[in-house]
Parts: sequence; C-alpha cells; structure tokens
Amino acid sequence: MILGHSYPTVIDVIEKQLKEGTFGVPTTLETSIIRLIVKN
Repeated sequence: MILGHSYPTVIDVIEKQLKEGTFGVPTTLETSIIRLIVKN
C-alpha cells in the first residue's frame, strides 16, 4: 500500500518468499499497524 502497486522490489521479495514457503508470525507492532489500516 505504501509503495504503490506492483513495486518491483516488493514483488521480487514476495515471489522469493512464496517460493521458500516460509512465513513468520506477526509481531505486536505489525498487528497494531494492521488494525490501524483496517480501522481507517
């Protein structure tokens, strides 16, 4: 959202992570940011 649609660097990192199949557990800070985004 912050970097716009299809930002090449972000797409590259997402594709790499999807191929590895590993995902982390969200942190408290990430959860707070998500709540703010959803609320607004």
